[in-house]
Amino acid sequence: MKKRLSRLLVSVCFLVFIAEWDRQGYYTMRYNLRNSQVTRLWDNDDGGSTSIRAIHHQRIYFGYYYPSEERGISDLLDERALKVYSSQLNGKDIQEETGIPPAPIIFNTLIDDQYSYVRPVSFQLKRIEGIADELKIYKNSKLVHSIPMSPESVYQSIIVGDERYMFMTGTADNKSYIQYLDKQEIETGTADFKKILED
Repeated sequence: MKKRLSRLLVSVCFLVFIAEWDRQGYYTMRYNLRNSQVTRLWDNDDGGSTSIRAIHHQRIYFGYYYPSEERGISDLLDERALKVYSSQLNGKDIQEETGIPPAPIIFNTLIDDQYSYVRPVSFQLKRIEGIADELKIYKNSKLVHSIPMSPESVYQSIIVGDERYMFMTGTADNKSYIQYLDKQEIETGTADFKKILED
């Protein structure tokens, strides 16, 4: 029996997107709540795994990851993994999104109506030197602000929020926290995450 792990990624209207892992890698599945149909998205023939980076205006933004069979960092720097693609919610009409600048290594992306947000995959930064863990914020492909992220956090999840606020949950020093960022401060160069709650 094939060993498989699943993680709920996101739900949009009547569609649920799930990341699944098996021995061949990970990939994205779409589950339709109306008709119970399950569809695997963005299959390719070059050994790349797929993952959702963002959903915005009825398009899914995603990327590929190419694991390396040898030790080293080639998987972090693979040019194929430093691109962002988008498709319709059904996985069709795939387009390369050239307006989102990449990070130096594999990265996560968030998108709203004004900005795109790019951050290196933080847990991978331990494998490579000289790359800062920071959230870079772009408007029309131009860098408008950069926010250093906390290296002490074991886990962080950023929620793009609405037109005014962005949120982040995380854990550090065995404590959980929720922070917010005021997007009106982005172009003043003063935007940073501020704590709301900590336990």
